[in-house]
Amino acid sequence: MAAPPIAHETFAWEYNVFLSFGGEDTCKTFTDHLYSALYQIGIRTFRDDEELKKVRKQSGNYGLSFAKHEEYFGKGDKVQKWRDALTKVADM
Repeated sequence: MAAPPIAHETFAWEYNVFLSFGGEDTCKTFTDHLYSALYQIGIRTFRDDEELKKVRKQSGNYGLSFAKHEEYFGKGDKVQKWRDALTKVADM
C-alpha cells in the first residue's frame, strides 16, 4: 500500500522535522538514510549538523559575534545571558 501524498501547504515554519542524532554510530548511517527518505516524500527536515555544533560551542562566526558584543557591552551579564540562552536553545 502506497503512502498517502503529503499536502504542500504554506507553513510559517521553514522545516517540518528537526532530526538530531549526535552519536557517531548513527550520525552518518541511519540519520542519512532517514533524512533522505523524509526528503524524498516532501517532508522538510532540519538536520543537526556542524552548524548547530558551532552554535552550541559558540565558535566560528558565533564566537566572533559574541566577542564583538563583549567589546561593545563589556563582559557583564548582558552578553553572558545571550550566550546562555543560545546554548539552552541549541541543546533542545
